[in-house]
Amino acid sequence: MYYEASKIVKINSVFLHYAEAGAGRPVLLLHGNGEDHHLLNVEMTHIMPTWLTTFL
Repeated sequence: MYYEASKIVKINSVFLHYAEAGAGRPVLLLHGNGEDHHLLNVEMTHIMPTWLTTFL
């Protein structure tokens, strides 16, 4: 799985980790249930060719 280097942004005193991959129209993927972005690897490989994917 290839994606750009992870990034961190500070919003209202909270540090948020995210990464982006692909190109095209934007889509946001959110994980939950105590998981991390690796849970979304399968989905990412299918949508990266046509979508700019940001995952948190």
